[in-house]
Amino acid sequence: MNWPKQETILSQAKKRGYSVQGPNQNGQYWIEANGRSVSWYVQCGKIPSMHCHRIGDDPDPMTDYSPGYFAHTVKAAMKSLEAA
Repeated sequence: MNWPKQETILSQAKKRGYSVQGPNQNGQYWIEANGRSVSWYVQCGKIPSMHCHRIGDDPDPMTDYSPGYFAHTVKAAMKSLEAA
């Protein structure tokens, strides 16, 4: 699979007026907008997947519940940040 480059998501976020945060101590980057979040890690300058979920919808450590979904394209990740 062709993974998107880090520059692609940075330029698309800037184009839409989103502010990219990170990296944190784990190397994670994220964007928060309209009560939603997209987060990702960079591997060799590329992004294998972007995790999309609502802010405050956290995983449950006592079950296998993990909120949200993974977007494999920058377009899908940016669309997840749009207001419903």
